[in-house]
Amino acid sequence: MTTLREYFDTEQKALNAERPWLLKHETGVEVEILCKLSYQLDNKLKYFSLFFPKECDFNAIKFILDTDEIGNGKIDEYENMQEVRFLDNPESVKLDECTFVKNIFVYIDRVIDESEKNILLEYGKKIGFSIILRDKNYAVESNDLAVPLAFISHDFRDKDELVRELAQELYSLNCPVWYDEYSLKAGDNMRECFEKGIKEAKKCIVILSSNYLSNDGWAKTEFETILMRELHKKENILIPVWHNVDTEKIYDYSPQLLNRFGLSTKNGIKSLAKDLASLL
Repeated sequence: MTTLREYFDTEQKALNAERPWLLKHETGVEVEILCKLSYQLDNKLKYFSLFFPKECDFNAIKFILDTDEIGNGKIDEYENMQEVRFLDNPESVKLDECTFVKNIFVYIDRVIDESEKNILLEYGKKIGFSIILRDKNYAVESNDLAVPLAFISHDFRDKDELVRELAQELYSLNCPVWYDEYSLKAGDNMRECFEKGIKEAKKCIVILSSNYLSNDGWAKTEFETILMRELHKKENILIPVWHNVDTEKIYDYSPQLLNRFGLSTKNGIKSLAKDLASLL
């Protein structure tokens, strides 16, 4: 499941400058607060996002909001020296030309109650900011509402070695996927859920391992359902991922797979997840 930190890392689709702040907790332990200044170059606007670990209380949040950097809309003193040029036109944008919009996305890695929420929002108004709060409940609700971008068809014997970590990596890249350990609940009809996942997903990732190719049960049923959707909808949704198999094994299983450009696990799971995310 996508964590609140991962939402913080991926939600702001803009040119982002980041820096950490270290604060000492009352227990003596240092905690790291993450600050992100996002530049929307098309509109020449900029705004802050802040991530607070669960240890941070109102006083820690207030301390950061009261800093000169936040108040002035600058993450460091070098902004006035930076200029962004575009590849497809001769124009450029100086970062200090961006107008500071006093909206701040505040991510707090715990559940906050209504009383604390109201205190934070009121303090934001007092110092001239509009605060958008996002706590752990936000992550839970966002995960529940997320429409899977891909269905992962795999053999259960590949979960520990590959598939579970791949699903986690894709979630960390803000690519929700239909993966049985995340998507199935006790009492669900497995066949109905698998078919629904395949019908609704934008793409279907098929992990072509020796285990998968020898699975005449669920894996074979999923594979045939994916092909049936392609045939019926006239869509190209299947993304093959080769995992320690050769062309002969793939040919024996389904010759048409050799005519599809596929990905491989040979460069590691993180690299594979990035390649898949670019396709989703």
